[in-house]
Amino acid sequence: LQQGARGAAVATLQRALNAFLTPTPPLKDDGDFGGKTRDAVVAAQTRLGLAPTGIADARFQDALRARVTPGSLTPPDPANGAARWMRVAEGEMG
Repeated sequence: LQQGARGAAVATLQRALNAFLTPTPPLKDDGDFGGKTRDAVVAAQTRLGLAPTGIADARFQDALRARVTPGSLTPPDPANGAARWMRVAEGEMG
């Protein structure tokens, strides 16, 4: 994957980068491999001791996946967020 790529694989990469680097602000997992994603790939490659090419090749993706928890790669479920909010609201209202 490289700058200009789009799709689910890019969104998964973005979530993995967020989990590994904890960038502030976090990357949007929008599936668009733009400049911010490229910069995050370079930072992660450097941290992993790989050549900082900005291209998320198989070697880089394997190294990154080995260092993040599988749950961090799953897209957030909006229904779960709503359910949590409802439980908090119900608890506050009694």
